[in-house]
Amino acid sequence: MKEKSAENQESLEPPKVLTLDKFDFEFPIKEGRVGKYRVVKAPRELVDLFESSGAGAVRVNSVDFGRNLPDFGGNTTKGASLLPHQDHSPYDPRRFLALSKGSSEMRGASTYILRPEVASKVIPDIIQRFESDLEAFRRYFEYDPASHVTKDELLNCFIPGGLKNLVDQKVGSNPDSKISLYAYCGLMGYLIRGELADQIVEEILQTHGASIFSEEWKTEGTLIIDNSTVFHGRRGQNIPLKRNWIASL
Repeated sequence: MKEKSAENQESLEPPKVLTLDKFDFEFPIKEGRVGKYRVVKAPRELVDLFESSGAGAVRVNSVDFGRNLPDFGGNTTKGASLLPHQDHSPYDPRRFLALSKGSSEMRGASTYILRPEVASKVIPDIIQRFESDLEAFRRYFEYDPASHVTKDELLNCFIPGGLKNLVDQKVGSNPDSKISLYAYCGLMGYLIRGELADQIVEEILQTHGASIFSEEWKTEGTLIIDNSTVFHGRRGQNIPLKRNWIASL
């Protein structure tokens, strides 16, 4: 068997996640806006921490940090498990997604994180599976108003060629590889729902588990995910966490 290169071995590793009891720098809670959305402004030290360490996420065990973050509310996709995705373009200033749990009770759902290299291995198989039996996936489809596209646009994806047409419409017919992966992963998350989503996420975690980090939410704390460098998803039903976008402004 041909030995894997060092580069390929590294790409199969789970994202690096730093675990801290608290930040060793001041993190003032300053609010800002990206368009119509309220965000927390990222201190320069947070950006430096991610970039110097190469981390895809930081787990802060401090309960006070999560409680001090404002609660902006916002919508999350309801229902069952959620396929890997980025919530915004990897170039969006809303770079860091902070998920906070302030209770010692088990959440009953986990957050998983994977590198783009792993997402790019997963998504073509999911697309092929989707397009090979559009009607089966259509039966499980339920539109979520939190989607960034309309119900009619998603329903058209259940017509042969409809998925590619929607991607071309939204990001152009020749987007860069980061935007293409972001678009297809996002749409698959909107289109594959219910028991099928549970089943596919379980298969992803079983097949690629060595390349995935899972936050099981056994203890209180905040997980800050770098939306520009990793993908994330949910295993299990949507049991709410406090959500904040921390933006590089």
